[in-house]
Formats: sequence, structure tokens, C-alpha cells
Amino acid sequence: DDLVNDGAGGTHKRHLFNGVFDGSMSAWDAAQQICDCGRASILKTGATLKVKIDKAESHVQLFSMGNIERGSFALRYLPVKDRSNFVEINYVNEDNDWNSDVEQAEDPTTQGETDPTLRKETVDLPGITRRGHAQREAIYRFNSGRYVRRWLSFKVGLDALAVEPGDVIRFAHDVPQWGFGGRLEDGTSTTVKLNQDVTLAAGKTYQVAVRHGNDTVEIKDVSD
Repeated sequence: DDLVNDGAGGTHKRHLFNGVFDGSMSAWDAAQQICDCGRASILKTGATLKVKIDKAESHVQLFSMGNIERGSFALRYLPVKDRSNFVEINYVNEDNDWNSDVEQAEDPTTQGETDPTLRKETVDLPGITRRGHAQREAIYRFNSGRYVRRWLSFKVGLDALAVEPGDVIRFAHDVPQWGFGGRLEDGTSTTVKLNQDVTLAAGKTYQVAVRHGNDTVEIKDVSD
């Protein structure tokens, strides 16, 4: 229900499904089609269904060398050929007498080039009928291809029970040198004792993230 710029000098709801189902499909596929118009997905846990929306969230879990299985970490870089630089959204435009219309998002670095390498992605989004909505989806999908460049995988134990697909996590690992992580040997409300030595550069501020037994993560600034 958030109100956002509609691209025409006014505002409208960020996401809205405006459509009918006039063909044969499963209830699951119909529900997912609605979710596609709101950057959402359906998660099934046992007999429970919930909707997960792709939006800015706070992190819910911390993974580091202290709880990642040794040797399980893998990092993969997505090749450029698999990342689109031109996105085209097909939709029905309610302001154009309900005719089919197209909105596009293009990498600005290729504009003006005589022979850019076009990596086009075309998406049909039934249920979207507003131009501003289609514009935002084109930009969102274009930015996903532009900025999501790395995939990582790893194995953990019971620590993973506190997360689900779509959650935001904090991650540290020695291999790519993304911070330092491990286990705490002791601590108080103002101090922590690490299970390894770390070097703090003079005059530089760091963050220490500690996951408590109830899965909450506390973050404090430290400096030398």
C-alpha cells in the first residue's frame, strides 16, 4: 500500500494486480502470477504458506567461519553473457484503451554505441496495467541483472533453521577475505574474547557482530 511516484506527476500504490484468470491453471500458479506483480514469492513450510516480498530488510542471521562447515564454501561469479543489459516488460496499459504496451530499461553505458552487445530479457507480466508500475519493474529487473554478480553457497548446521529464502544475512569468510569470524570464548556487556587473534588498524573503526543464543544479532563499533 506504499504510495510512490506514478511517473505522471501523481502517486499510486507501489504494487497492484489488476487481472482475471480466464484459462486453466493450478491455484499455485495463479497465486504466483499475482505475486510476480509485487516482487513476491510463496514459501511453503509444512502445511503453512506465507508470502515473501523482495524489499529492503534488516539481517536476521550471521554466518562466519564459526558456523560454516569447513570446505563447503563456494563462490561463483555470473558471466557477463548471463546478465541482461536491456529489459523489456510487456503489459496491458489501462491508459491506452487496454492495449498491449511495452516499457524498457537499458544500460546507459551502451547508449550511443554503434554496436553494443545486446543481452535482452523480455518479461510478460499479466496483471500489471499501469505504466508507472511497468516502468519500475523494468528498472528493478534491469538492476537485478546489473548488480547481482556473485552467488555463494555453503553448508551449516542448525544455525540455518533461523533463516528462509529471501532473508538478508550477514556473512564473513576467510577465503574471499570478507571480514573475520569465529566463536566467542567469553564476553561481558562491554567486552568479548575471540577464539583467534585479529589486528585492528590504528584510527580505523570496525564492527563486531555477535549472534546470541536466541538468534538475535547485536552489532557494536570498536576501534584501536
